[in-house]
Amino acid sequence: ACLIPNLSYVSEAAAYVLDTQLRTNLVPYTDIVSLSSKSFYYDFWERRAYYRKKKPFPEKIGSFQVFLKGFKDANVFLKEHPWPDQHNSSFRTDVAPKKKRRRWDEDCRPRGAPSDDEEDYDDLQPSASEDFRSRSRFWTDSLQQSFREQLEKLVILDYIMRNTDRGLDNWMIRIDEKTQKATIVAEPPKTDEQ
Repeated sequence: ACLIPNLSYVSEAAAYVLDTQLRTNLVPYTDIVSLSSKSFYYDFWERRAYYRKKKPFPEKIGSFQVFLKGFKDANVFLKEHPWPDQHNSSFRTDVAPKKKRRRWDEDCRPRGAPSDDEEDYDDLQPSASEDFRSRSRFWTDSLQQSFREQLEKLVILDYIMRNTDRGLDNWMIRIDEKTQKATIVAEPPKTDEQ
């Protein structure tokens, strides 16, 4: 509500300036530029002047941010590598009680009427335990600590600049598996101007 319409590019560039002042290194280099291109939106009269009179398109002002390689969107990264559950980190699926898995519609049936397509819990157990082991191998203690510190920096930066629009779609993650360090960068939110 505090943003002036069609001026969000100023906020994006200001986020970079604030990030450099705080030395958090979360926002990629962002600057305000003026560009013109045939691919931009121009009204009928500006396009007509360009094609008929060879008059150049007027420049449009906006933010320009450096493209970063090797980073993944947070929503994609966290689907591939879910954060390990702290409460059940010692949970072992091989000692779980063996019981039948019930479908969601089984609660509507009487207790004595079994369905034909029930699966045993034993059939699902190996894949679940392998998935848990692979997750626990990826998230080492040092990597978790590095990720947590980077995420706390991002939360503090958003708090200081009063950004309430941070979601999983506008920050990215890169993991250096050799050093077990996480790097988080903040993308500007997608707006109608971009």
